[in-house]
Amino acid sequence: MSTGVNPFPAPRVTALAGVLLCAACAGPATEAPETDPVTEILQQNMVVDPAVTTRFFRFPTEPETSFDPAALLAEGIDVAVLGVGTVTEALIVGDFTPYLYTSPEPGHVLARSVFTGADAVKRFLWEVDAVHEAAAAHPDVGLALTADDLERFRAEGKLSLMLGVDSGIVVEDLATLRVYHKLGLRRLEMAHAFPASWADACSGILDDDDLGLNDFGLEVIRECNRLGILVDLSHSSDQTMKEAIEASAKPVIASHSGARGVVDAVRNLTDDQIKALARKGGLIAVGAYYDPKHLEAIRTAGTWTAQARIGNYLAEQYPDPFRLAEAIRDPAEKQKALKVLGLPPMTPLLTVQPYSGLITHGSNVEGTLDHIDHIVKLVGIDHVGIGTDIDMKREDYTWLYRQFAGGLLERGYSVEEIAKILGGNFLRVLRANEG
Repeated sequence: MSTGVNPFPAPRVTALAGVLLCAACAGPATEAPETDPVTEILQQNMVVDPAVTTRFFRFPTEPETSFDPAALLAEGIDVAVLGVGTVTEALIVGDFTPYLYTSPEPGHVLARSVFTGADAVKRFLWEVDAVHEAAAAHPDVGLALTADDLERFRAEGKLSLMLGVDSGIVVEDLATLRVYHKLGLRRLEMAHAFPASWADACSGILDDDDLGLNDFGLEVIRECNRLGILVDLSHSSDQTMKEAIEASAKPVIASHSGARGVVDAVRNLTDDQIKALARKGGLIAVGAYYDPKHLEAIRTAGTWTAQARIGNYLAEQYPDPFRLAEAIRDPAEKQKALKVLGLPPMTPLLTVQPYSGLITHGSNVEGTLDHIDHIVKLVGIDHVGIGTDIDMKREDYTWLYRQFAGGLLERGYSVEEIAKILGGNFLRVLRANEG
């Protein structure tokens, strides 16, 4: 996708550097070179990604990947709200192919968590520990707990990490939720590819009816409000969203969703849901909005069918959840399963090409801007943001933000409006949850 904006960021130039340069000049003082508009927007305003999938914990068979916060800071990224959805290692056990536009029938499970109960808590604590260790290992990283922390770390030239979790399956009692809060949890996505025991997902409903939240789920919402944990609607079923918005006394967010009025996919929010979220002062961050038309090639290739067969096979081979979690992240185990099952090699369509404009297999930059336009027209500029749902270690991560900012400029948004979309609206919602 081309926005007409140079995708390669200009070097950062500070006012102080300009003053020192002029002081050292023998001749007349000269003005510091100007930065391009996109660089200025990213450098001068807080940029928050409410849905980052970067993992810091690794199983022994997984390769270590480098983390360069200085490079992110240099391009204007200030805050990464981690979505630790992998703590429960989703295992695909059903075929997603028929369910791009609608939810599956109640009781029909497409994915399940590898971990449940105490094992899920243990696995989450491993991830929390890894995040804390990563923050401690980098002097230009701060583990943020409040909106004031975000502003303070930005002023200090630090990248803020904020801890979130992408599945309510790790919450089975309120005492555990309170411990998570003490460890830094500030965003709770109620459901993911599979439902929690207390919250249905758009891709999985536990019983014969869409029950949304049960009584314990309502208690979780109230406790999140009291503690200052953002309630996240992304991946939730329609009924779960409705009941969570109604139950919450604080603004809620959808950290990585889109508008069903633009693309009629089950992962996206209806206009009525967006209006209800906005009436509570909330935020819908667009990024991985999942337009099924981008997934048709994967559907045609039979990739989801193959993934379901592999998932079921590995679950039979490894009854221990920790060994199973490691196996589903081991490429050698996947190749072994393909051979045993007589399946062809996995399609390369599963790899998103960097610098292609694709955010995920189901979303692209231009589509994200279309969803933002729709939401702004529907509820105003104060209720929309960008939540990529990708790894901030990806090579084109900062390039994508240049495309977002440049595209918004081209579509006629003012610098002040873009600043709200990039981070100002998230900061407001976070403060409202702290009060």
